[in-house]
Amino acid sequence: KDEAGAKIKFGSVLSDCEEITVLSNVFSGGESPFLYCMNHNTKSFYEKNPKAVILKKIFEWFAVHFEVIYPEQPISDTALLYESMTLKKYADYLNFFKTGIVDIEKKEVSEDFVKSNLSVIDRANIDLQINLVRTNNLFTKEKKEWSAVIRNRANIFTIKMDKSGTVKFYVLKFIHQYGNERVAYEMRRESDGTYRLFQLLDVLLTVKNKVFVIDEISRCMHPLLTIKFVEMFLKLAKDRNVQLIVTTHETRLMKHEFLRRDEVWICDNNDDGSSKLSSFNEQQVRIDKVMDENYMEGIFGGIPKW
Repeated sequence: KDEAGAKIKFGSVLSDCEEITVLSNVFSGGESPFLYCMNHNTKSFYEKNPKAVILKKIFEWFAVHFEVIYPEQPISDTALLYESMTLKKYADYLNFFKTGIVDIEKKEVSEDFVKSNLSVIDRANIDLQINLVRTNNLFTKEKKEWSAVIRNRANIFTIKMDKSGTVKFYVLKFIHQYGNERVAYEMRRESDGTYRLFQLLDVLLTVKNKVFVIDEISRCMHPLLTIKFVEMFLKLAKDRNVQLIVTTHETRLMKHEFLRRDEVWICDNNDDGSSKLSSFNEQQVRIDKVMDENYMEGIFGGIPKW
């Protein structure tokens, strides 16, 4: 437990490592999590304690392969939304899900325009990241440019810097087709459901080994759209090393032909405020049960009680 006054206990190969016990006492209860502290400015520790490299591997797994998708994702180091080919894939998915969007275009805008549409914190983050890239000269033969994406409900901006230090800013425009006329809108003009779906498309587009965690996947989205999204993910997951963990109140996802019993978990609140998780597999739900209907009737638990 990473809280002030709490002690971290280690087992297996780390149980007899005296130095890690000392470091855990130093880092425990600090402003940063223990694993973060153990993997910043502690290179010599791993050289002296090779058995403890497991902590580095765990940290790297969370940093690289574990992603939590929040309602707002201010700024991220990714070229995913900068590449024209990938934008085409985003547009294809948005069109498939019947959002009315047929294409996505980039329009170059001024730095002042971008910052005038952002919060003070987001503006500071942009300046900080640009200065870090310039100061630390992060460019290599393989990486000839740096790019980032900043999103809010009103706009999706992409930022690009080349080796010379030149920075360009772009806003994404979402194209709708009305007869022979193409009309471009900013994200602020799209529905909450379209905005939510756009946030989730990285899950369908990634080719990396990833575990995605999404709280309330069905928020703002039509029930049929949520079901179709999960169906599409499961189809793509057959050829990719990806996993999707979601919370939802959309009971129509509870179908035997859709999910296995061990893939559906119910959360109940205990009297002491803690939560209890149980799977349909543990409850031995029969295969012929209509899971969503029985859930709403309270047979499996996990519903409000009055």
